[in-house]
Amino acid sequence: MALSTVGLRLSWDTFNKNRNTAATLMTTALENGINTFHFDTTDLDLLKLAAEVFSVVDRKLLFIGCTAHGRTIDGPATSYELVPLRSRLKGAIKESGLIWLDMLAFERPINYVLPEDSRAFLRSLKEARMLRYTSATVDLADMDEVIMSGDFNVI
Repeated sequence: MALSTVGLRLSWDTFNKNRNTAATLMTTALENGINTFHFDTTDLDLLKLAAEVFSVVDRKLLFIGCTAHGRTIDGPATSYELVPLRSRLKGAIKESGLIWLDMLAFERPINYVLPEDSRAFLRSLKEARMLRYTSATVDLADMDEVIMSGDFNVI
């Protein structure tokens, strides 16, 4: 697969949850050769809309990623626990119609290691070809720890 040099990063809040504006932007991006999209959310409404817009293109030609965490009081780390993570990914992958995610991005997981049950769940998604890669944003000083964890394909 050839990825476009320019990708589009989308947040539902940017559009004030306006379906028409979001659909128009995604359609225009597709028409102009952009095939790389990252969603800063696992919001089911936005991902369903994306699946509708992307239905005119062979899914294999798109690279679609999203951010793993939900909105929690404690920040992203608590949303990496198995139950909330599984719930969000069920919506993002199955219920949205996207079929699979190419990348799932984690923002500074606790000690840069995911909980074991969440790791096992992500491995099962990869084995089922519902998830291709995991990524993490980290501080440079913590890079070695993240690499040693083996949890992430992209850092």
